[in-house]
Amino acid sequence: MTGDSPAGGSGPPGLPTRPAVLEDREDTGAGTALLRFRPETPLAFLPGQYVTLGFPRGNRRLESPFSLCSAPGGDTFEVFAQTAADSPVSAAVRELRPGAVISVSDADGDLLLDPSAGSHLCVATGTGVGPFVAAARSRAPGDRPMLLVHACRTPLEPGSLLGFLQGLAEADPGFHYVPTVSRPWNHPEWTGETGRVEEVLRKHADALGFTAGATVAYLCGNLDSIHTAEGALRRAGFDREHIRTETYLDNLRRPVP
Repeated sequence: MTGDSPAGGSGPPGLPTRPAVLEDREDTGAGTALLRFRPETPLAFLPGQYVTLGFPRGNRRLESPFSLCSAPGGDTFEVFAQTAADSPVSAAVRELRPGAVISVSDADGDLLLDPSAGSHLCVATGTGVGPFVAAARSRAPGDRPMLLVHACRTPLEPGSLLGFLQGLAEADPGFHYVPTVSRPWNHPEWTGETGRVEEVLRKHADALGFTAGATVAYLCGNLDSIHTAEGALRRAGFDREHIRTETYLDNLRRPVP
C-alpha cells in the first residue's frame, strides 16, 4: 500500500492513531516522494506492514494507507508516495510541507517475509517497493537470500532509494536488486534492464536460483502489473501458497469526519 489505496479500499477502520509531524521530504521529480515523519508516540511495526495516514481537509480528514519503508525501532518512519496521480490523496501529499501535522494509525498488514522460506523473491512496481525497502533495511548477516525486481517508469522514480538498494546489493551477497525501466528513451545514461516487470522477472529469478519450491514470492504495486507478474510466476511453477500479493488502485480514498 503506497499512497493510493489498495484494491480493497483504505485501511481497516478503528485502529488507534496519534499525531505525526513531517520532518523532511525528498521529491524525485518523477511523480514520487519519500516522506519522513516523527510520530508523537512510538510506532511499533514489522517490515512489510502499513499505516493509515490522515490528512486534514477543512473539517474532515482524508485517509489512505501507506506502506512503511523504514526499518523498525527508530523515532521516525518513512513512506514512499505517489505525487503525480490524479487523486485527492496524491494532491494531499503534494501539499505537505515540513512541519505539517497529520494523523498516523497503528501498523497493520501481513505482507511479511516468511521465516520458513528458503529464499525471498520480491516483485514491485513504482512505490510498491516500500515494504521491500523496509525488509532490505532490516536485513542481518546470514538472512535468507532476497531478490527484489523493481519496475519503474524512469530511473528518477525511486529517488535516493535506487542508490541505497544498489549499494546494499553490492555490500550484501545475499541481496539482489534488479530495477527495470519501462520508459528509458529520455535517459540515455541508463544501462540497466528495460521493460515491464514480468518481462525481467523470470530472467533474473531463474539465473539466480529463485525458483519454485523453497522460494516464496511477494508482489506489491499496480493491480494490472502485479496480476501479470503473478501469472508469470504461476507458469514458472509457483503455487498459490507460495505467492503473496498486495495491490493498489489510484483514486480510492476514504474521507472521514
